[in-house]
Amino acid sequence: MHPRPIKQAHELMLAKLCALRPPHITVNPDPEEFQATQEYLLNVARIVDAMIIEVGREVQSNSSLRIDLKLFENVLTDALEGFAVYEIEREIDDMKEERAA
Repeated sequence: MHPRPIKQAHELMLAKLCALRPPHITVNPDPEEFQATQEYLLNVARIVDAMIIEVGREVQSNSSLRIDLKLFENVLTDALEGFAVYEIEREIDDMKEERAA
């Protein structure tokens, strides 16, 4: 076990984030560019969520209270799926409808 699990989780998160390739949206984007952006955001969220759950585990292991780890699970992913990813999906659907017309 690492002597500083939060630091270890933080460093792993940074390494994984640095390895991601950010998407590019052109002036006249295709739906695929928005889909790539959605996937990028979700990948970032999953990486950050992995760090958050490790922080939760460390809090739980050192707390005198009962810490509910479920409150540390998928925090960012759930937020993005309900808001930002949904908005991007609306744009993708609109673009596809316009192109089909």
